[in-house]
Amino acid sequence: MEKINLFIPDPHAPSSYYILYSLRKLCERIVIGIPKMNSYSGFFALSAKSRYVDKFYFTEDVRKSWDSGGNIEAENNYIGEILKICEKENITVLYPSWDPAVFIFSKYKDLFKEKGIDIPVPGFSCIRNIMDKYRLARMAEASGVSIPKTALLNNSESALEGVL
Repeated sequence: MEKINLFIPDPHAPSSYYILYSLRKLCERIVIGIPKMNSYSGFFALSAKSRYVDKFYFTEDVRKSWDSGGNIEAENNYIGEILKICEKENITVLYPSWDPAVFIFSKYKDLFKEKGIDIPVPGFSCIRNIMDKYRLARMAEASGVSIPKTALLNNSESALEGVL
């Protein structure tokens, strides 16, 4: 069996260590991407400190764009940065372990596949449905599942209308 080169982009998630530990025997190489959140980013990225990790890179922290409602340019820059690392390290499998990372990499799964990199996550349409509680409630309701009253709130004013 051919060994894989594994990239884990989210070493702060506790599950990232279990992924690298579980897959280590299948790996030729394990590479970690550490988002630059602050000056302690590397210190708290416990998976990056594992003896099984061959190399780590500091990457942009794409969560900043999510916190501000999404920034496509920042997201595209992040994906470009990850693709460059994957190319340099000959990565064959990218395994996100944190929900927001799974979400973003599901969007770009086909792009990575074109480059020979597998990402073991469902496609974006599936992930979007799972992570969007309102959409999930509507789908359940359409399937005949009884659900509590659910409303989509677009701003704080509409949230107050339901309470007052």
